[in-house]
Amino acid sequence: MRALLVVFALFWFVFALLSGAGQQDQGISVMLRNLPNAMPWLALFIVIYISFRWELAGGLLVVAAGFFSMAFFNALTSPVVLLAVSLPMVVLGSGLILCWFSDRRQTP
Repeated sequence: MRALLVVFALFWFVFALLSGAGQQDQGISVMLRNLPNAMPWLALFIVIYISFRWELAGGLLVVAAGFFSMAFFNALTSPVVLLAVSLPMVVLGSGLILCWFSDRRQTP
């Protein structure tokens, strides 16, 4: 689950960083201007780091980030955003929580 979260966050971070870079011939300066768009995805990396240390807390934070993204991006009116951004975070965060419960059940 955590590896999928890293791939998910890395994809959206790179997408946010490079969006608009092909429109102009300025290269790195366009990426630097897009850096504020990529910052929320850096925050998700911090949450993923937390999930590596504390699986339950990280899972809860990822689920909360998924629900927050639904409100922030108004995802209920945009099925693409809902299916590509918000729901994967909720599903992966729920998976972390289920993994935590599964590990607790197996540990004597």
